[in-house]
Order: sequence, then structure tokens, then C-alpha cells
Amino acid sequence: MISPRARRELAEIVEWIAQDNPQAAVAFRSEVEKVARRIGNHPRIGRFRPELARGPYRFIRIAGYPYLIVYREDDMPPPVVRVVHMARDLPTVLSDLR
Repeated sequence: MISPRARRELAEIVEWIAQDNPQAAVAFRSEVEKVARRIGNHPRIGRFRPELARGPYRFIRIAGYPYLIVYREDDMPPPVVRVVHMARDLPTVLSDLR
């Protein structure tokens, strides 16, 4: 499951990537969907990052891309709540998760 906010972030990322490389944008979206399915099957695969978010939030890097998926492990299925670029100021960008 992907939250509305994460869907918006994903759409913006895919649109940005597609400007230069439409195939890479499709591959990125596919990888995010694959990771979301893995999270659904194995909710504890991500890492806790207490310096970024407390409680039930876990983080997993999208293989081959500089993006993180943030999800809640305590809901079933675990929802992806954010998709963020790792170069951003993560403590600030994710401050709403604290």
C-alpha cells in the first residue's frame, strides 16, 4: 500500500526522471512497486532510523537509486508513507514523522 502523500512524491520523482530518461522513470516506478510488495510480505526488512523518525517507521533504500522508502511497520499491510531523495535534509524533510 502506498499513501496518498507517497504517491504524490513518487509521481513527482517519476516525472522529473522522465524528462531526461523515460525508460529510467518506468524502471524506477517498477522498483518502488517491487520494494512495496517486499515490505508487504516482510514488514521488518527495513531499518529503524531513530535520528529521523521514531516509533513504527522503518527505512529501506531503493536499490540502484538514491531514494529511501519510509513505511510504517505496525499497520497491515505496511503503508509506504514517504519516498524521499537521500541528498535532501532528511531530518527536516521527515520532521512530521517525529
